[in-house]
Order: sequence, then structure tokens, then C-alpha cells
Amino acid sequence: MVSEHAMLILMLLLAVAVVILATGLWMYARKVDAQLKQLSRCLEEGGAAHQARPE
Repeated sequence: MVSEHAMLILMLLLAVAVVILATGLWMYARKVDAQLKQLSRCLEEGGAAHQARPE
């Protein structure tokens, strides 16, 4: 059986791993959000340029 001290250490390590994972996912989400905003701006500018052109 695992001692109480070892169990506390394992729980602490698990908590640290969860925090690291959550931070990584948050940073990844920010990166994807920035890319999507840039793509949206690019598409809006392209659409505005297309509409401004006489045909």
C-alpha cells in the first residue's frame, strides 16, 4: 500500500501537471484565436476590394 506521504506527493505532481496542461491549452487557444482574427481581417479586406472593383 502507498504511504500517505507518497500519496500527497503524487497528488501534488498531478495538480502541477494539470496546471501545466491548462496553461499550454490556453496559450494554444490564444495563438489560434490570433490566427483566426488575422484570417478574418484578410478575408474582409479581400471582400471589400472585390466589391469596390467595377465589373
